[in-house]
Amino acid sequence: MNKESEIMEAYFFDIDGTLVFDGKIEDKEKLLFLSKNSKLFFATALPYLYAFRKCKGIMDYFSGGVFASGGDIRIFNVYQKIYPISDFDRNYFHAYRQNGEYYKIIYKSKIDIYSDFVKLEKEDRYYALLNSKASKVNGILEICGYCGYRDKDITVVGNGENDIEMLKFFTNSVAVNSAEENIRKAAKRVHTIQDL
Repeated sequence: MNKESEIMEAYFFDIDGTLVFDGKIEDKEKLLFLSKNSKLFFATALPYLYAFRKCKGIMDYFSGGVFASGGDIRIFNVYQKIYPISDFDRNYFHAYRQNGEYYKIIYKSKIDIYSDFVKLEKEDRYYALLNSKASKVNGILEICGYCGYRDKDITVVGNGENDIEMLKFFTNSVAVNSAEENIRKAAKRVHTIQDL
């Protein structure tokens, strides 16, 4: 088991409630320190452009990320993988796309999905329609495979319901102190980003 103070090869951070609180980026100095010794990646439900806007002041610290709940996986200027979505009704959604391929669709109410190719996930006030292969875990595994990271070499950090899968899956997982009890129980450790 890694010591809490040990520097990892890579860190994967959720954005809302983990790096950004009330529109303000937290722990910039610690992120700068970590970025000098490790690779930093995002792991967020936010589409890339929304993540970019929220994290503009720290984007240079990051090497890429898992965006749109795994629908868009990027290593900046090196690699990108999109899990596209094809069949959907365009009258009831907001869609995000890259290079002509849809990778995340937000619905305002729950709909029935009967498909092996898409899945519906609850995100805050909306439902997201995603390719069934898209997830934070699969996106992190994709980046780890590309970069040669092993499970023991990375730490994932999150605070919300949509982080539970990655917090349970990876050996080194951290829920931030402000996370609700069920999120804290899913993680191996609970503390602030300053304590990484």
